[in-house]
Amino acid sequence: MNIVFEISGGVGKNIIATVILELLRKKYPNDKIIVISDAKDIFFNNPHLDILTDFEGRVDILEKYVHHNLDNCLILVKEVYNEPDYISSKGSIYEIWAKMYDLEYNGEKPKLYLSEEEKNTPVKLINKKPILVIHPHGGALAKNEHIQLISYYTKPLYYNWSRDLPLILTKKLIEKYKDDYTIYYIKHSSQPQSYEGAIPAEFNLRGIISLLLQADKRILIDSFAQHMAAALELPSTVCWVTTNPDVLGYEIHENIKANPYELHTDMNCYSGYNLQEPLDNIPYTKTENIFNIKDL
Repeated sequence: MNIVFEISGGVGKNIIATVILELLRKKYPNDKIIVISDAKDIFFNNPHLDILTDFEGRVDILEKYVHHNLDNCLILVKEVYNEPDYISSKGSIYEIWAKMYDLEYNGEKPKLYLSEEEKNTPVKLINKKPILVIHPHGGALAKNEHIQLISYYTKPLYYNWSRDLPLILTKKLIEKYKDDYTIYYIKHSSQPQSYEGAIPAEFNLRGIISLLLQADKRILIDSFAQHMAAALELPSTVCWVTTNPDVLGYEIHENIKANPYELHTDMNCYSGYNLQEPLDNIPYTKTENIFNIKDL
């Protein structure tokens, strides 16, 4: 049988999907598993798949393995974010995704597979001090050189209060640790924010893996780097605003939840969905009240 496992969405979701892929292989040990993903680097060296392609290659894959053999195919394309249990935070995303495809989940964790070269020759970083990695901003990216607004909200790309670290807090963290650490902050080239006293880590995904492995301390948000750190068994500090560590987090991390709301607003967030909130809806008198820097 040919099994097509399609994963849309961001890098973090694809890291989560490595667990679902492992469960598929356990249930279907002798079948051909085809993964369709635009985060192919996440599945590099993964032993549980037979064919890997991106969405540009999707049509060719379906033509070759599906259209002429429909009676011997299993097509897995459902969206876990639309599952009622996920929307209402009834269990971890792993439990919900596994149940969605009738797979047996027993606490498996995401995994990333390194080549021998990556193990022995990581990206070399020029530093004389321990390394601190901060991932201050996640989510949608600009598609061109101009900074764009996303969705129907008037939210600049550089800050999404419902998930990102407040800008002022990131600056205070850099000031707090700059004497003891060489500080890198993970960013995409389309994200405009820069921080004095820290080095932008605009690496590809395999480079970010190497950076996390070499770091002595990691302060992250609910974005792909916290999933990546968990997959690499690297305990980190993870900050949570409106998303829920019980659904998307890991016990290996120190999970810091936001301070209680100070205001009642018209915000429309719930865990893992509809996270692009306008700054007008922030339930705090100022962004620096979201977290206590002493906890980080």
